[in-house]
Amino acid sequence: MHSILTLRKKMRYQRQLLSENAQCFAQQKVLHQIKELPEMLTAQKIGIYYANEKEGELRTQKIIHYLWAQGKEVYLPYISSMKERKMRFFAYGPQSQLIKNKFGLWEPDITKERSIEIDDMDLIFVPLVAFDKENHRIGMGGGFYDRILVNWQKNKKPLPIGLAHHCQYVDKIDVQIWDIPLAKVCYF
Repeated sequence: MHSILTLRKKMRYQRQLLSENAQCFAQQKVLHQIKELPEMLTAQKIGIYYANEKEGELRTQKIIHYLWAQGKEVYLPYISSMKERKMRFFAYGPQSQLIKNKFGLWEPDITKERSIEIDDMDLIFVPLVAFDKENHRIGMGGGFYDRILVNWQKNKKPLPIGLAHHCQYVDKIDVQIWDIPLAKVCYF
């Protein structure tokens, strides 16, 4: 077993090694999987991250455009308190402006967009660094998604679906008590 820090470092490095072609191809394949999800028929309010390309995260721009084309409401995360590890979601539409935060991540301009409560979203696409067959994930280490998804199994919303590259799969993740499993992972 790898320590979580070693595994996180290794997986982040593997993501960053992916070529431009591999990134584009993976995004297209994952978008096809998303189109086939039965949950997409009824999901209207969807949270999704805006990919950090420097980190090699699975890109989401085409997925976001697909969601808009389907008439879905799209919401992006905004780190509201780094100290308390809190994150909120704000509307993101075709005319919305994004602002880079101090970590270089794109976030909605919260002065112009409306927020949504986590429990009011139907589905949320979650970034990850590594995942296993039981849909456990390792994130970047901040615990932001674990905090907002703590009640999803009880409330049945928002349904968390991870997005990843195939190189991020591992046999088993050592789960901590605070780790929240995903419903599914779409990857290629």
